[in-house]
Amino acid sequence: MIWVLLNWIYVFITSYLVGSFAYRKLIVFVKYSKDRASVNKLFYEVMAGLALLTAYSQYFSLVSGVGLAANLLMVGICMLFLFLDSKEYTEEIKEWIENGRREKLKGILCLSAAFMIALFVSNGNFMYDTGLYHAQSIRWIEEYGAVKGIANIHERLGYNSAFFSLSALFSMKWLIGQSLHGVQGFSALFAVSYSLVTIYDNLRKRRAVLCPSTICSLGPFIYTAIIFQELISPTTDYMTVYFIMWLVTAWVRLIEEGEREIFPYAYLCIVIVFLITLKLSAALLILAVLWPAIRLIKEKRWKEIAVYIVSGCFLLLPYLWRNYIVSGWLLYPFSSIDLFSVDWKLAKGTVDGDAMDVKLWARYIYDRELIDETIFQWFPTWWREQGDFNRNFSLGVFGMLILGMLTDISFWLFSRTIVKTKKWIQYAYLKAVLIVCFFFWLLSAPMHRYGFAFIIMVSLLMVGILFDMMQSKIQRLWPFALSLFLGVLMAKSLFPIGKEALFMVRENLRDNSYWVRQKDYPNPEMDSAKLGEITIYYPKDPGGQSWYYSFPATNFGENIQYWKPRGEGIEDGFCQKRKDE
Repeated sequence: MIWVLLNWIYVFITSYLVGSFAYRKLIVFVKYSKDRASVNKLFYEVMAGLALLTAYSQYFSLVSGVGLAANLLMVGICMLFLFLDSKEYTEEIKEWIENGRREKLKGILCLSAAFMIALFVSNGNFMYDTGLYHAQSIRWIEEYGAVKGIANIHERLGYNSAFFSLSALFSMKWLIGQSLHGVQGFSALFAVSYSLVTIYDNLRKRRAVLCPSTICSLGPFIYTAIIFQELISPTTDYMTVYFIMWLVTAWVRLIEEGEREIFPYAYLCIVIVFLITLKLSAALLILAVLWPAIRLIKEKRWKEIAVYIVSGCFLLLPYLWRNYIVSGWLLYPFSSIDLFSVDWKLAKGTVDGDAMDVKLWARYIYDRELIDETIFQWFPTWWREQGDFNRNFSLGVFGMLILGMLTDISFWLFSRTIVKTKKWIQYAYLKAVLIVCFFFWLLSAPMHRYGFAFIIMVSLLMVGILFDMMQSKIQRLWPFALSLFLGVLMAKSLFPIGKEALFMVRENLRDNSYWVRQKDYPNPEMDSAKLGEITIYYPKDPGGQSWYYSFPATNFGENIQYWKPRGEGIEDGFCQKRKDE
């Protein structure tokens, strides 16, 4: 646990130094002068730093493995920024200390959250996909960076999330001999801390307790209760969900505070580009960019528009570049965008088959012949097979969608004064974006672990908006009733695992073997075969887990006969054999 906490301190310091420098320069350029609470600014700065360091780690992987050299260069950049803006950093840190003295409870809450989350990240249960390809993906980046055609030996390596590059940057294997996997835990701490701060600020400022930002702030706590047992796993899902929850809550706070400047909204749209590089399921969040874009265009702020576009492209470019190198496709596993003709390109049939499997497995259907079923055909199977736990959340979000839309219709018919307010329009737009994202998830790959961000936040946002719009006690009976409906459904799922959480905390406190070190990846016995001078490992159970230490590994040993190395070494990559070879 101590290693995890020290790792988080390192992540925080580097992210803050890089993000604070970039955020200040951006503020000066767009002439954003409105004073913000320092703690909110801190979260914005750290998020900027995480996004930039994720892009940095991907750019670095294009030329080398992401290890000691990448960290030394990163620290050097941090020192340069600290030297150039030493006065600004000093003033900010003094402001932190002053705020910390005034609001000690806020700091105590965040430190308590760090301790609890570190317990789960230090010792827990790895999710299946971590052994299947997450750990292998991280090791490829640690050792060699971006290698041409590695998706040929294991198609799941084609799922090139930017999260894996960031994990490799902060794995610290070069320092302690073990590859740490705690970045997803840092994202949990980030989102939970922001929620704690938001709730604390709302109570301290004597706002309505049941305001939208308070309701939305419950999202990270609910999600942590769902995935706490597997929070140790370096999976792309967790960081993406936590950051989407943070983004929605941050956007809601801007609306609540009557933020009129366009910059904070534009900044959050840049963050959305970062989220897309973590997980393509966040892609339709980009619709939120229309809100600041329309105003920027109307006001002819072309220089600002150019800066925002360049910022987004800077974050997106290395992700697309790595996709091209790893699989030969711009976006894997989408064969509809076919731009390249290179020898290491993964076969179109393999890409299409993988895409079908993801969609079908998410529907709990395992026959590729059924890929063209309509929603009316596959939905009953999906509803039946998802289990009671997920079904309660599904019922909650579908119920909230129906009741929420009925409420919106009633506003249009009977409460035109509410509909005409700018706040209601802003809320309606944010809600519409999330609903579109929810249905995109439902119709593409409706596995709950891919969509919890939208399942939870759509429901919470709808309830929160109703509390904000309905001020009288009689009016508030409606959102209270909806809250009760939603709360009962979530409680039915969450209460049974509450005992498991308490048991896990107790066991982790008793097992002092993980108080210092983090639980390492398993190292099962593997079979192997020679491919030229390269030893390829594969699991004894075909299609099973290869984990981290047996490297490089494929999922099916019998497939080794179908591909070959592109050169003498691993760094040269792999490609498929021609029919005449």
